[in-house]
Amino acid sequence: LDYGIEIGGGAEATIIGNTIINCGKSTTDWSSSGVLVNSLYSPNGPATALIKQNVFENNHIALYVGYDENDLSEVIAHHNSFINTNLRHITSKENTIVDATCNWFGTEDFAEIAPKIAGPVNWAPYLVRVGEGDPGAVQYPWDDTNSYTCDGDAPVRNVTRNIPYAAIQPAIDEAH
Repeated sequence: LDYGIEIGGGAEATIIGNTIINCGKSTTDWSSSGVLVNSLYSPNGPATALIKQNVFENNHIALYVGYDENDLSEVIAHHNSFINTNLRHITSKENTIVDATCNWFGTEDFAEIAPKIAGPVNWAPYLVRVGEGDPGAVQYPWDDTNSYTCDGDAPVRNVTRNIPYAAIQPAIDEAH
């Protein structure tokens, strides 16, 4: 196993202001993440987590939500920095709920962000860098040089599932 923080057993957690680095590849993807949120081994129901203003760097998968199709864990992840991720920034199993809007993904290009997201994750709008004095600009503790707004968007959104996509065909393929 190589994960930084595990939230499970029906737990409710708040993770704010941490740096989670170098969680590498293990025997499974779910055991190779910076933060793992799931309901495995839980008689108490799904886990929930609020994850904000953290730095995820050089992880195999930064945030992994869920264990299998029966997992109903929920995550709100806002204002985090996901950089230099090996496989995925965020992976989510089918019935989990992940609101990952307003995060920095190391780029402003939606076509580079989308392949680093797997499963039903609402990742747009996302943070983009802006100039000083830009209306609504915010500086985050993980970057004392740049300011950001939550204005980045994907060109396609499956409105039934409220999930953004970089192209129309994946949205159609995953529509229920």
